[in-house]
Amino acid sequence: MACSFPRTKFATLTPLSTLFSSSATHKKGMKTTTPRTLYRNLCQRTLSSSTSISIPRNPFVLRRLSTAPGSCSTSKVLPPRQIATSTFSTYTHLKMSDADYAAFLDKANQDPNEGHATTTSKSKEFKAQDKGVEVPKAIQDVLKQDKVYISDADEPFVGVALQWDEAGKGLPDEVEFAQLIDHPDAENADVELLDPVDWDSNGDYKDVIEAVRKAGKGNDVRVYKVPKGGVRTEYWLVTTDGKGKEAKLVGVKALKNAAHVSVLTLLLIQVIDLDQIGGAMGWRGGATNGNALSLTLSKRNGSQIPRYRTLPPCLDYVSTNQTHQLALHAATHRRIPSFANGPDQNVGTANNTASQRAVVPSLETVRSILASPATTNAAKKPTLVPVYRQISSDLITPSAAYLKVSAHHKDSDLSFLFESAATEQVGRYSFVGAGPRKVLATGPGHGPECDPLPALEAELAQHVVAHVPGLQLPPMAGGAVGYVGYDCVRYFEPKTARPMKDVLQIPESLFMLFDTIVAFDRFYGVLKVITYLHVPEDAAQLEAEYQKATQTIDELVAVLNSPDIPIPEQQPIKLGQEYTSNVGQQGYESHVTELKKHIVKGDIIQAVPSQRFARPTTLHPFNIYRHLRTVNPSPYLFYVNCKDFQIVGASPELLVKSEAGRVITHPIAGTVKRGKTPEEDQRLADELRSSLKDRAEHVMLVDLARNDVNRVGDPYTVRVDHLMVVEKFSHVQHLVSQVSGVLRAGQTRFDAFRSIFPAGTVSGAPKVRAMELIAELEKEKRGIYAGAVGYFGYGGVDEKGEEVEGAMDTCIALRTMLVKDGVAYLQAGGGIVFDSDEYDEWLETMNKLGANMQCITTAEELYYDQQQQAAGKSQGGIYTGPPDQGTAQSIPMVERYNALMEGFVRWSSSSLGLGT
Repeated sequence: MACSFPRTKFATLTPLSTLFSSSATHKKGMKTTTPRTLYRNLCQRTLSSSTSISIPRNPFVLRRLSTAPGSCSTSKVLPPRQIATSTFSTYTHLKMSDADYAAFLDKANQDPNEGHATTTSKSKEFKAQDKGVEVPKAIQDVLKQDKVYISDADEPFVGVALQWDEAGKGLPDEVEFAQLIDHPDAENADVELLDPVDWDSNGDYKDVIEAVRKAGKGNDVRVYKVPKGGVRTEYWLVTTDGKGKEAKLVGVKALKNAAHVSVLTLLLIQVIDLDQIGGAMGWRGGATNGNALSLTLSKRNGSQIPRYRTLPPCLDYVSTNQTHQLALHAATHRRIPSFANGPDQNVGTANNTASQRAVVPSLETVRSILASPATTNAAKKPTLVPVYRQISSDLITPSAAYLKVSAHHKDSDLSFLFESAATEQVGRYSFVGAGPRKVLATGPGHGPECDPLPALEAELAQHVVAHVPGLQLPPMAGGAVGYVGYDCVRYFEPKTARPMKDVLQIPESLFMLFDTIVAFDRFYGVLKVITYLHVPEDAAQLEAEYQKATQTIDELVAVLNSPDIPIPEQQPIKLGQEYTSNVGQQGYESHVTELKKHIVKGDIIQAVPSQRFARPTTLHPFNIYRHLRTVNPSPYLFYVNCKDFQIVGASPELLVKSEAGRVITHPIAGTVKRGKTPEEDQRLADELRSSLKDRAEHVMLVDLARNDVNRVGDPYTVRVDHLMVVEKFSHVQHLVSQVSGVLRAGQTRFDAFRSIFPAGTVSGAPKVRAMELIAELEKEKRGIYAGAVGYFGYGGVDEKGEEVEGAMDTCIALRTMLVKDGVAYLQAGGGIVFDSDEYDEWLETMNKLGANMQCITTAEELYYDQQQQAAGKSQGGIYTGPPDQGTAQSIPMVERYNALMEGFVRWSSSSLGLGT
């Protein structure tokens, strides 16, 4: 259960000694504290950074654990059982027995002045009620030395973890904590640091534990595994420097058998389990967490920027405030309250709209980032710094956000909305953007007739994003959004070029460059308004640029929180419009016959011809999208407003994705409808999985995908991650595979896109010859159909100043409509093989178009009924099947709408066989 505390504003960090100083005085003259006084002091004191003592985490957000560390035995929030204070030379650790602790809690709940633990940095003796443990002399001696510290390369600090009981026979049964103590002379030391551990790849840590045990002497070092994911010790002190060769423990021989483990990681991981605690705090420049290391300390003068590692899924980074020497840094928990130290931040959770009011990072942090070695020594000088603010999205939908944001910008006719409903799950992210700073278009009458990728690559290369330690943004946080039409293949494979009729008259490619976007994170129920600070040449202008960025964010937050949603105006609906095909049934069947001849000759194994339908409609394109996303949720849902035309799509298939140098593609081939019952659904899935024709076609396309990835990837890394897995969508089930590989040196995401585009599922195999035959038969440009829709994010630099390529995520433009000049264009095709039947192949294209066709028809009937009702002429039409099967009844509008949508879903689920 989540903890609940008043949201209290904090400006700086309170020294632990200050919190105890106002506590009640013990009858023997020693200052004491209780959970209540500690909590009250923490909430009420003016926080100060005047001493070298800090709170390592929220002391009152502890949960007592059962004897199995990491599991919560009670939902009651308990105060800390141990409180540690420290100076440079002394570390006092207090502990009570179980009986004393129970009595302590009972008394504390009755009287804040009774039932207390005595604490003082100089206490070195046991008492009946207040049991203190003197710091062992060995550790005291080490603390006085100059060469004992934990460091990351040139950023040295002392690290101490003290966890032991009176007899040294075991660890307590509750979460405990350690403190990090900075060493004034540590910068002059010279020792080594182990490489960081990958907590995801090695979950048992057996080699680490065994190595520590073998190196230990008696009770000097004790280690055991915590099920929740960490290693704890009774007490130990380490020295290390960062290069992965050796680590030294006090009273312990050199530890060389765990070279992949950072001792610093072990030190920090042992003290916090954030699934239970809910917040992470550390010294200047960082935060710790319970699954992976996210803190590396900077020098005392604050000139160095810390390194961070991945936060666990339960956390989201909040801020760093580097104004003070001992500033607090925090990560928010989705449910459990945690601290965010800043003038505009409150105690709360990421789910609370009031919990995070500050823009991240702060101006002081931006200055330190730009002055850090990662920036000044970077291979390419950063020109952008990401800045964002996070709010709750529980009352804001992506569709509403799109309408608000697009209406807010003067260039509202250049905008986009990306959503996702991955198979039977909800995709994590949605993205909204409007008012791009620049538009890149290619094609006759729209721009240069050339390969669009070099121009796009050159544009993105001009903007380099600085590394912000600990800042975790979604994969799309700014960059290029748009499409590459199928016809651009003539620039990638010149042999396919043919004279083609341009019916649609749209750019061959179009990309909009966005510096500001809204990113929804469904996992945490929040959204981030992200923009970029453009780094000025004159450092004196930095504050003005920062204020400009924060103003942009604040304006968008105000727009998003507005209760008004600017619904697009719907023109009067005209029913009964006709669909017309560019080739007709006879023409399409003749294409199938011709392609089968080439298959017999051995020219090709498969080809994918298509036909396009046009239908006049007065529906607003966004109203079409609203209905399409409802009846056909897909992994890639998109609405792209390109000013003169709009793209509305619900694609099931990834074309190519690239993150951190790894390329992924998803071949989809093999389709069957969903069953009416779970039993029928499973039976159909089994039939699809065992279909020889579908399996043969699918394996052929997987092999084609492997070849495409292998052209740009390291051959030793190219692999089929999963093969012929049945994925279930709203109306259909598909056979899906995944092929991936790591890019070779010198290859980029643009090379990967060029190699894979277009997908074999919309062209054929061998790909080039199949595309030549398609061009000769169709004789018209396909436009957006079978092309790609998606984004290319900005690149940047990492913590070492090395260049990092931006993310790329594109889908195939299937089940996609182009709306232009009051006409909706829909297109679909099918894979032709040796034994294909002409009529069946034509019927397959009709089935694939069925969802989009019926989406338009159903939406028109709905809005027509609304308009008639508003005019007092409602006929009460209820959609129960395909067109011309409505019934006339007089029922309330809401009921008519529900019946209309339910009838359509019922009809489409039972009647449509939708494929790619």
